[in-house]
Amino acid sequence: MAIIKKKELKNLSEEELDKRLADLRLELAKERAAAYVGAAKNPGKIREIKRTVARILTRKKERKIEKNLGHSRKSKSSKNSKISSNKLSKGR
Repeated sequence: MAIIKKKELKNLSEEELDKRLADLRLELAKERAAAYVGAAKNPGKIREIKRTVARILTRKKERKIEKNLGHSRKSKSSKNSKISSNKLSKGR
């Protein structure tokens, strides 16, 4: 599997990210087994696969945080508007 860059990850859906992650983890297991036996053709490939897995996991975490922040900001803004309106009515 090819290395996936950050720009490419932004365009992928959650399902596609999960599929790529599973494929990469399988490939990583195969490469580690080959390295253990001594038949590793490209020793740097393990590092690149691990980095790509980390990129995918980071992007998934970023999306989760963005989703949670969106919900919390909406709830906070509605609370703040109620508080500020109460302060104005009490002061007058």
